[in-house]
Amino acid sequence: MRIGIFVSFNSLVIDKEIYPTRIAGDILQTYWIVKYVKKNYDIDFRNNLKGNDINHFSFFSFFIFGSHDVFKVGINPNFCNFLYYNLFNSFSFFVRLLSKNDLFRPMLFYYNIVKFFLRNRDYISKMIDRFIKGGNLRYIIVNSELENREFYKFLKTFGVDADSLDFYVIPNPLDYEEIEYLLDTNYFDFEEFKRTYKIPSEYVLVVGRFDRVKNIVNFINHYTHRKLDKQIPLVVLGVDQEYDKKYYLDLKRKACSSVIIINTNEIQTEYRGKERYFFYRKICLELLRRSYLVVIPSIVESFSLVGLEAMYMNKPLIITQNSPYKEIFRDYLGRSIKLIDPLKMDLSFDLFHFDDYTHMSDYIRNNFGIHIIAPRYFEVWKKYVGD
Repeated sequence: MRIGIFVSFNSLVIDKEIYPTRIAGDILQTYWIVKYVKKNYDIDFRNNLKGNDINHFSFFSFFIFGSHDVFKVGINPNFCNFLYYNLFNSFSFFVRLLSKNDLFRPMLFYYNIVKFFLRNRDYISKMIDRFIKGGNLRYIIVNSELENREFYKFLKTFGVDADSLDFYVIPNPLDYEEIEYLLDTNYFDFEEFKRTYKIPSEYVLVVGRFDRVKNIVNFINHYTHRKLDKQIPLVVLGVDQEYDKKYYLDLKRKACSSVIIINTNEIQTEYRGKERYFFYRKICLELLRRSYLVVIPSIVESFSLVGLEAMYMNKPLIITQNSPYKEIFRDYLGRSIKLIDPLKMDLSFDLFHFDDYTHMSDYIRNNFGIHIIAPRYFEVWKKYVGD
């Protein structure tokens, strides 16, 4: 069986070795699945191909769908919620201010749907003609029931007959064996790294790309306003984005002795290829392992891999309520996981205490391990791609 996979940003090497060229949730998900399936099944993978060689998109983009002719295809939208993403990533201060008001938020959301439709009218039209009417889009794999509902409604908004498509709910995987390998491997002197960045022995950790949707500046503002940083320092790890350099400059201004900002683009290394990927992953995993707890304050969050990694390492997790975590981990809410409103950000010192914390490492490994998730992808590919 041959699978042609299209991954965002030319970010996956599939040859004698398999590794990401940049680190992001959708890319890691694809990398781990491909690596496992290639090792355990007779499949020939190709990445970032064009035309009829593509069988599966690992991300959702109107531009891609409106500019490719594909024979048959399935997708992972990594969605939740595309329109909210566009709304809250607006540079307009007026829009961001109104979005915090529960009365105006639905009005802004509807306005954004109309604006988004008009701006992408040509691509949407091509997507419907080539993939929906042509019968080429066969299946959609989403990460949660929440994302299933949201993406279904999204397609219906644009007149797509979503009932003609097959939806599969398969959560994101975690390659815990690779995580353990990286934690056990001495790629570099992490103690020296801690001294260089003045990382304290106890800290709250935030991990994510530096753009507005990740909501990091807003979180820091509330965290320092409540003087929580004086009780538990904050470490922020991420990477600046070309499309939002101004946001990174705003974020850098928040740095102080109790708020440490680490931009991986500014960390120099001589590693190349797969070793370079492992080097940056090692930094993230070591910071996770040493943290007091992890916060994910994003405006929207599809299925946070950082959250899975935090729970696998038995770290308490605070995550936005605009994510599927409240649905998937409802039995652990208030014990191992707490939810926050990403707009109102009602922080208190008590929020950061988990008196009834329950370890989740075994639960994450047994329910989200790559050995559980990857075979489910293989069954979908076998059904639609065949031999």
